[in-house]
Amino acid sequence: MDLNLINDQETLCRYEPCSCPLDNCTFVGLAEQLYLHFSRRHKNSAKHFSYNTRFTICLNNGDTYRILKAEDDGVLFFLSYTFEIFGNAITGSVLSLQSIAKEIQSSRKVPPSNGLLLIPNEYFGSSTQTILEIRIWPAH
Repeated sequence: MDLNLINDQETLCRYEPCSCPLDNCTFVGLAEQLYLHFSRRHKNSAKHFSYNTRFTICLNNGDTYRILKAEDDGVLFFLSYTFEIFGNAITGSVLSLQSIAKEIQSSRKVPPSNGLLLIPNEYFGSSTQTILEIRIWPAH
């Protein structure tokens, strides 16, 4: 699966408050503050990757999200994962100093109605794990 997670038409003002995407963290601040907060307080909570290179993510039954961090420029990505009636829904959002996708302002339990990947239940059988192969391109 190849993802280009940046959607220029769904950007918000960089002065809108954003909350930390981790469930046990109550930090709320501007995008730049959130980026610095996450890099300092949760640096081991993200899966590091390089642009233009495929990498694998394993999602278990109880997982609801995964944070990805680009090694090249430190941009954070929020990968949301929910179990739906017909399959597993996966959405991706980017958090950068120039652009904030709507989905990242707060961690939501319901996936957005647009921009999601639905993997039908038939692909899983009795497995409790979803293995994704992902490649992300930089915005520039």
